[in-house]
Amino acid sequence: MPMAVNDDAWAITNVNSAFCRTFGYQRSDIPMLEDWWLKAYPDPDYRQWVVSIWAQRLEASKRDGTPFEAMEVQVRAKDGAVRTVLAAASSIGPSLGGSHLVSLYDITERKQAEDRLRISEERYRMLAENVSDVIWVLDLKSRRLTYVSPSVQQHRGFTAEEVMAQPIEASLTPESAKIVDEKIRLGLAHIASGTISTLIHSLEVDQPHRDGHVVHSEVMTRYLLDNGGQATSMLGVTRDVSERKRTQAQLDRYRLNLEELVASRTEELSIAKDAAETANQAKSAFLANMSNELRTPLNAITGFAHLLKRSGMTPMQVENLDKIIGAGRDLVGIINSVLTLSRLEAGKLELTDADVNLGQIVAAVVAMVSEQAGAKGLQLVTDSRPLDTPLRGVPTLLQQTLLNLAANAVKFTHAGTVVVRTGIEGETADQVLVRFEVEDTGIGIDPQTLPRLFTAFEQADNSLTRPYGGTGLGLAITRRLARLMGGDAGATSTPGKGSTFWFTAQLRRAPGEGVPGVARSVNTTDAELARRFGGRRILLAEDEPLSGEVVVELLSALAVDVATDGLEAVDLASRSRYDLILMDLQMPRMDGLEAMRRIRQLPGYAGVPIIALTADAFEEDRRDCLEAGMNEFLTKPIDPEKLVATVLRWLSQQDRA
Repeated sequence: MPMAVNDDAWAITNVNSAFCRTFGYQRSDIPMLEDWWLKAYPDPDYRQWVVSIWAQRLEASKRDGTPFEAMEVQVRAKDGAVRTVLAAASSIGPSLGGSHLVSLYDITERKQAEDRLRISEERYRMLAENVSDVIWVLDLKSRRLTYVSPSVQQHRGFTAEEVMAQPIEASLTPESAKIVDEKIRLGLAHIASGTISTLIHSLEVDQPHRDGHVVHSEVMTRYLLDNGGQATSMLGVTRDVSERKRTQAQLDRYRLNLEELVASRTEELSIAKDAAETANQAKSAFLANMSNELRTPLNAITGFAHLLKRSGMTPMQVENLDKIIGAGRDLVGIINSVLTLSRLEAGKLELTDADVNLGQIVAAVVAMVSEQAGAKGLQLVTDSRPLDTPLRGVPTLLQQTLLNLAANAVKFTHAGTVVVRTGIEGETADQVLVRFEVEDTGIGIDPQTLPRLFTAFEQADNSLTRPYGGTGLGLAITRRLARLMGGDAGATSTPGKGSTFWFTAQLRRAPGEGVPGVARSVNTTDAELARRFGGRRILLAEDEPLSGEVVVELLSALAVDVATDGLEAVDLASRSRYDLILMDLQMPRMDGLEAMRRIRQLPGYAGVPIIALTADAFEEDRRDCLEAGMNEFLTKPIDPEKLVATVLRWLSQQDRA
């Protein structure tokens, strides 16, 4: 942007359009530019410096005849903005009165770019020289490092100058040098082919330290391209990962040791599990065997006691026999409690869904404890509201649980009343939460003692001189059975005034019409059996002579043939026709289930009632018998009245059929 300047007045005499655009003046403003120096350089000190240098360079140009040396100055425009220009002058000639042509080259943008670049370079250099990672630049042509940050000394023990003086191979172990060389070769090939414009590598290498040890490093690199798209250099960042590698190696060792430990412990646990399962199986087998061994002689004891009562005896003898029968009943209760607790602890107590008649359950429980209550002069009261909706649940568990509470109430009550009560605690569209209560006027229990009564083997009085016996299992079993049925159990009590023990159970609503509260009674006397079915032939398969003798005597109104094992039972059934068969399960040569299956295959025996008589009292034993084809399941010791009632019922069904 040239302009004409008069040397004597230091005034602008002419400007071009570029000058006007750059500094914001109009050509009409030229008269105003006589004080150009004041407008262009408002700072007096800076203006003095510019004028002084300008005069010196003009004088030197005139004196020596050399070109005017250009100078860089800061010029203020009309709007106050400052522009950076490169100023030069040349003489126009004497004819123009000593004027000069001044050329101003606007370099503002270039200076700003240079300043930004300088600031950026300073920033990145400061960053590179202060980070712990090593930043470097590799010239790909010479394979020399042209820049290495000072942190390399902390990284490898060498100074940056020492590293740059070495070839790139000296910064790597031989194995890592081969890897890096191959990576560079492949990267350059990709860039040259145009498939990739820039390529970033990430790899791990080993580098020698000044003291001789190897530094494990992680390297990130990027190719730098020139204007022609050719890779000229490589920018890289190197990080020391030795500690990470050591930690990883240590973790790997720990993991390996842990895996070995886990494998070892798993094997130990597997052995322990197998041993526990074996022990559990042995325990189950032992309990089942003990049940059989205890129930079989009990069957003979209670059976002959009943037979003796029927033979006509003195009142004292009858009383003693009742005591024997009662003791046998108590012993059966203890055996049942131990077996139930064992099955609960093993998680093997199975629930069989069936119709539930609350009235029948309450009536059955009251009947079971009525004899003991009557002997003590207690009044038994029931308070049950019949339900219109039929229910489904586990009637055997409900009855056993309620019996535990009722028997305890009678046991610990000397005078007064025992109330057996049922009610609804909550209900939904699908379920009913039924509450069972037994309230007594007995001795009561101290509040501090009450909570532990529901723990196995715990009693209110554990002393050697306690007046009441018992195993301490009844209430523990009550709570476990209640929770198994979706409910709970508890108690409230006042010492000297009585107690109320309760449990709840979730019962499912079943479609159909309501069941009556109390079932009709059935005549189970010997006379009824003799009158209706006297002389009917039945087969008893029983290997225990005393048990067989008891059954024969109890069913004396019938013609009973006895087989001492399963094979003999099959043989007798094949040669004779029987109206009913009583089958023991555990017998020599052939067990009861196999004998039953073979008898069912004989002509005319498909519908003959076969009733299991067994000392195996587990639920799965009953289920297995019924699924195999048995019609009924009676547990030893046999209840004489129940035996006669069962035989009477099945013979009646046979006649109706």
